[in-house]
Amino acid sequence: MKIRYLTGICLTTLILTSAVYSGTGSLVVIASSGQGNVAAGITRKADFVACSVSLSSDKKTPEEKFTDIQATIKMITNAARQNPKILVHSGPVTLSGDNASSFSAKSLIFSSWDSYSVARLTILVPIKDGNPNIFGGGLIIKQFFDGIKFPDKTKCVLSQIYLAVENPEQYRQEVLKAIADSIGQVKEALGKDIDFQLTGLANPVTVQQIDDENVNLFINYALSVSTD
Repeated sequence: MKIRYLTGICLTTLILTSAVYSGTGSLVVIASSGQGNVAAGITRKADFVACSVSLSSDKKTPEEKFTDIQATIKMITNAARQNPKILVHSGPVTLSGDNASSFSAKSLIFSSWDSYSVARLTILVPIKDGNPNIFGGGLIIKQFFDGIKFPDKTKCVLSQIYLAVENPEQYRQEVLKAIADSIGQVKEALGKDIDFQLTGLANPVTVQQIDDENVNLFINYALSVSTD
């Protein structure tokens, strides 16, 4: 069993649904580390440290590859059930933003019948009272995989480590209040004779990573100002 560890922070946003930790179709959004283009938002602690995992097999026949990958997924899932620090996401994962694409976590993605057949999972480490941060969560994930003995010729690649928030839309009202407060400050500074036009408030709540444990929640809106 080969395990590769890739370090770094993701520059895009991933949306995860139907995670096995809840069984209720909860939404988890992985934070972007890019720069937001709006001033108003709220800052809070992240709910999870997350890591994408790719599984593949060097066996010769498709049947052997698929059998090994399925067995590996089962090993990871069973091990996670015995580890209170680890959750395995089993629903679809959608990559949003400029590089839009999608794949199904815990499903096999086949490129013809060749050696590129791969399964992808997302591992979540819950954050409680600020612990662990992204570095501690990454260490927990590494130790978790180090403790699993997988089938021979199976490859496991752990990619970037992310911060994630459960259901960012629950904070929409707080974000809208922050926007209203910001607009109020602009009105006070520029005077009452200024007309404002605000668009984009129906956009989803976006999650942006600030540091190793905090995220910024905001809505991409546009504000135009005109005078009579």
